[in-house]
Amino acid sequence: TTNLTSTSRISTNFTSTNLSSTNLTPTSRISTNFTATNLTSTNLTSTSRTSTSLNPTNLTSTSRISTNFTATNLTSTIHISTNFTSTNLTSTNLTSTHLTSTNRISTNLTSA
Repeated sequence: TTNLTSTSRISTNFTSTNLSSTNLTPTSRISTNFTATNLTSTNLTSTSRTSTSLNPTNLTSTSRISTNFTATNLTSTIHISTNFTSTNLTSTNLTSTHLTSTNRISTNLTSA
């Protein structure tokens, strides 16, 4: 699917396998009981995404935001975390100002 624009699309009990989507712009899309396998997406933009109980492996992220984390003028370039595992980690009301991190590489970090 290329250059697909949908408005108020409602999907119920939707099962898809081996989807490849490029340049999707969904508006007011509601999906119920959505199961997708082997999805490949390119040029996705997400706003206000909240994730709970993450256990990421081989994660490469830019501008990562955690709960109650306020960052001002934060520049992160080539921030690579490999085999990062955190268990029962709680961060509350962290404030960082004028952080600049360049070529920061973390390998095999474990916090419990």
